[in-house]
Amino acid sequence: MAQVPTDNHKASSIAAEDDPQGFLWRIRNRLHIPAAVLGFFLAQPVPETVVAGIVLLVLGLLLRTWAMGCISKKEVLCTHGPYGMVRHPLYIGNIIIVAGFLVLARSWLLALIVGPYTIFHYWAVIRSEEKWLADRFGEEWTQYASRVPLILPKPAWVKGAFSWKLAVENGVWPSWLGVLAAAAALAAKPYVLALIEHQ
Repeated sequence: MAQVPTDNHKASSIAAEDDPQGFLWRIRNRLHIPAAVLGFFLAQPVPETVVAGIVLLVLGLLLRTWAMGCISKKEVLCTHGPYGMVRHPLYIGNIIIVAGFLVLARSWLLALIVGPYTIFHYWAVIRSEEKWLADRFGEEWTQYASRVPLILPKPAWVKGAFSWKLAVENGVWPSWLGVLAAAAALAAKPYVLALIEHQ
């Protein structure tokens, strides 16, 4: 929730800091790869679960897009847009996306493996990130955290501008392409298997 300041000296000092959330935070995106591979092998999608899953995926992506268009990472504490309603909208978007994949895949075994893993993973990441934010922003973070909930959004007047330029800089298009490509692969699995069996 912060970004490198424009001042060159400050930018250098912040860039030299350890990653704010530690080892688990640094590898958080790579940890989804084993789950994705497992999901492909266990998935048994049907048209109804594909539609329901894609709805959840799009909702998660839209929330992530909104957050990406508001946050300037490692520069200032973002308190507007979705951050005015909940402290970690990007992670909530990720959790909705995981739920979408689980619905699409239609596998109880996959849900029993990935569900608890996702809860533990984001609990650990958020806990570590909140500690870093408290150290980084001090009283500003304390006041923000006292009025904005951790995970469950509260209704609030949304203020602050959304920036497509900022969203693009934060990687919005790779997020959309990666999620939708994975969804397409899962949805196509039964048709590909059927085609192979009839050859």
